[in-house]
Amino acid sequence: MSFKFFDKLSQDFSELLNDKKEYNVVIEVDQEENKKCFTAHSVVLRYRSPYFDKELENATTNENHTKIIIKPKISAQIFKIILKYIYSGIVDNTDTKTIYELMVNANELELKELSRKLESYLIEYKAPWLRTHFSLIYHSIFNSNEFKSLKKFYDDFIVEYPTLIFESEDFTSIQETALISILKRDDLKVEEIKIWDYIIKWGIAQNPTLPTNLQKWSNENFKALKTILQQCLPLIRYFHIPGKDIWKNVKPYKKILEEQLWDDLTQYFMFPNQPVKSLVLPARIISTPELPSRNISTPEFPFSTSPNQKHNSLPTTTSNDDGNYMNIRQGNTQSLRMKQLPPPPYEQATPRTSQQVTSQLQSIGGGNTINKVQSNTYPNPLQNTNLPPSQLQPQNHPIFNNNFYVTGRIPILPSQQHQQQLMQQQHQQQLMRQHQHQEQLMQQQQQYQEQLMQRQQHQRHSKKISPSSLNNNQQQELNQCQIQPNQPVHQQQYLKSQSLHPHQISSQHSQKNDHNRVQFLDDGTPVQFYVKTLCDYKAGPDEISFTTGDIIPVIKVQEDGWWIGEVLCDSGKVRGLFPSNYTEIFKD
Repeated sequence: MSFKFFDKLSQDFSELLNDKKEYNVVIEVDQEENKKCFTAHSVVLRYRSPYFDKELENATTNENHTKIIIKPKISAQIFKIILKYIYSGIVDNTDTKTIYELMVNANELELKELSRKLESYLIEYKAPWLRTHFSLIYHSIFNSNEFKSLKKFYDDFIVEYPTLIFESEDFTSIQETALISILKRDDLKVEEIKIWDYIIKWGIAQNPTLPTNLQKWSNENFKALKTILQQCLPLIRYFHIPGKDIWKNVKPYKKILEEQLWDDLTQYFMFPNQPVKSLVLPARIISTPELPSRNISTPEFPFSTSPNQKHNSLPTTTSNDDGNYMNIRQGNTQSLRMKQLPPPPYEQATPRTSQQVTSQLQSIGGGNTINKVQSNTYPNPLQNTNLPPSQLQPQNHPIFNNNFYVTGRIPILPSQQHQQQLMQQQHQQQLMRQHQHQEQLMQQQQQYQEQLMQRQQHQRHSKKISPSSLNNNQQQELNQCQIQPNQPVHQQQYLKSQSLHPHQISSQHSQKNDHNRVQFLDDGTPVQFYVKTLCDYKAGPDEISFTTGDIIPVIKVQEDGWWIGEVLCDSGKVRGLFPSNYTEIFKD
């Protein structure tokens, strides 16, 4: 049997870091204006970092026999965190940019454990920030042999959503080597003419002296742009650009192209079957159409950040590191309809049709549950005549169902006519809630009138009773009715007069109230119904986690199968998306 006291050991070594008597190493970090010196112990540095082990062998020694190590490229803030980690093994929580800089510097100092842990943390929890700062991060890790997980993260992101990179605000600051690596890919899902436009935009940004008006460009201006783009231009697939786009977008810059290439392009569109002398690159492989373009700075919902999942839901970014559920509650669900459901929890799970959902909901609360799901809530893409023919073909999928999107694939966006139908349904549901609220008020008023009639009846009954035959409590009750006729009559007295048991009255009222009961969350949000989870689920951003058997109140039902609910976790109540095919309707 062994005992481990790592906490105490970490605490003692942290105190050793503050010991200014026995140190024998001084480390100077940061630039001149922010330069700062840290003291350390060579024996600790040697065994904690292979980098410092090699540096201390060649470090210079001052008159006090103290070794000096200079690291001007590491900021004082970052090195303070690193030194604390070396001595205590503790890294406190900080902002995302600091975590990224800490990861890069930890890798430089060969602190592999820290660097890899921070890399995994960024991918799993800070993926929106990584996508927003693509240009900053990608070129810094591009030539490195480390950060393999980050490279795979960005490779998948580039393949699936290159437009978000090209249209980002900092695209023009990306390094040429990183840009060339992107252009060499055959699987970019973006039109070739758009790639040409992005390259021209990047090249012009590298030379701010170029005139903004193309009509005023001189031959020297075109030569300058050609020099900047000399490594990028050969990677454009010119012969796969439509002729009208060549004439409109490429022809104004034909002076930066080789003369032979322009002649071959002209010949190709006039005589497509004639051979050309220029190198013809193959067309890029576009397996699926590119999603609608978005400005990467627009706050929306980040897609899945799991390092083991393919990021194939609609990517958006947010300027805040924390998830923001308010966008969901404000009705901004257009982007959510492209979010894919995860695979079913087990093979036996079968998708639920809209009729099944409706029948299950009708069995809750005697068929009067608020906001029941109608049978036409989930559109059948095979019956939507407004879609193009390519989208009307059925797709084979092990759990595909024509009536309900719990299939694990991207659903087709509804047509404008269907969106209007959804708006009308939401309006009708709102009117239904208002009508039910009015009915509740009328029921309360009716109950008050019944109580008033009961008081009057009790008063008439009490007048027939002889005061001498009453005990003290009955006498007080009679006096109360005579003095304060508007006060509620004691329930037991009324029940005795009516020969009813208290349980009979309470059960009658509970049946009336439960029949039309409307449940609300703490902030007043109505609950449509409840579901019971079938398995455990680990959430991504804007999602909620749950375990098997949890009961989740459903706030909103969406067409793509991602519903909105609320769960209770350690940090409090959290709202977000969850896959409906991991749940079943819960009958209370």
